[in-house]
Amino acid sequence: MKNYQPSQAAKRFAERIVDTVREVLVVLDADMRVLQANRWFYELFQLPEAEEEGRFPNMGYRQLSLNARLLKAEETEDQKILLAIRDVTDKGALL
Repeated sequence: MKNYQPSQAAKRFAERIVDTVREVLVVLDADMRVLQANRWFYELFQLPEAEEEGRFPNMGYRQLSLNARLLKAEETEDQKILLAIRDVTDKGALL
């Protein structure tokens, strides 16, 4: 099997697409550490972009709607989690 490495241009293109999605998107590793996040993550958690790596900050009480999907790389055994987050704190009960 060939060692697959995406080009830097393809990686930047994919990152720009993710950044345009208005939902908070986060990629977590197997230890639940933040590997990558879009700009809406930084706005929701009020973080500068340089602080993305690591664990989620302590923000007090929030009601969040979470949607997660396991991402498995075909070329490696690496597994990551794509997590979509919506803050529904001020929206009342979830439907």
